[in-house]
Amino acid sequence: MHLKINSYERILANLHDGLYFVDRNRVITYWNKAAGRNCITTG
Repeated sequence: MHLKINSYERILANLHDGLYFVDRNRVITYWNKAAGRNCITTG
């Protein structure tokens, strides 16, 4: 089964579980909607 890149992006964006990716320096490079809902910001 072959999916286009935007199909993968839509799947990741619509997961109910929070998901985020980090690079080798532990900098977050991507997070989905669910991860954003679980994020607590201060400021």
